[in-house]
Order: sequence, then C-alpha cells, then structure tokens
Amino acid sequence: MIARYLRDLLKFRDVLDLKKSGQDYVDTCMAVNHRTVNARLYKAALCMTMEANKLDGLFEIGSTLFGLIDEVDALLAVRNEAHTREYLKKIRFIGTEISSFMNRTAEVLHPDGSTEAY
Repeated sequence: MIARYLRDLLKFRDVLDLKKSGQDYVDTCMAVNHRTVNARLYKAALCMTMEANKLDGLFEIGSTLFGLIDEVDALLAVRNEAHTREYLKKIRFIGTEISSFMNRTAEVLHPDGSTEAY
C-alpha cells in the first residue's frame, strides 16, 4: 500500500517541481490510483474554503501519507494561486494510521511539521 501511495504523491510533486501545465495535472490525475479529477478539485476547494473561513486544521481518517498536501499544492501551482499555496503551508494536517512505518514516512515527506499522525 505504501508503494502505491508514495508513487502517486511523487507524481504530483513532479507536476509541481517541473512547473507543468493544467493538462499535465489532469493527466497525472488519470495516471494515479484514484483517477478522478473532481476529487482533487474538491480537495483544493476545501483548502480554499478553509482559508476563507480562517480554519487551520484538517483531520484525515485512514491510511495516509498526507498526499492531499501535494495534490492540492500542485493544483494551486498550475492555477497560479500563490496566496492559497502560502495558506496551505499553515494548515495543520492530522491523521490516524495504525502503522508506525506510514506515520514515520509521512513525517519524512512533510518535514515542515505541518502533519501529525496517530
């Protein structure tokens, strides 16, 4: 499971790091395991709504590497949403995961301290 999650997360980081286009983002959505573009748009809309309402935390249930952070950041980058990208860095992402290996990997992937996994 971790290999699949990590592969998908890194595909979104490639969109961000290589300054790819909106079409590249859509193509990436279609290449990962959870293939719906709409799901990612909803996640980005959630972060924008959190910003508008000055909310500072998001709780995720289940196996997580907090790939949501990378998915949304890549989408905001291709949309030139610099302000919301800065806000994304301030959100506290909290999740539940029974695997200490998954928890540790999530910490390594997001070393800025924005995540907590239990």
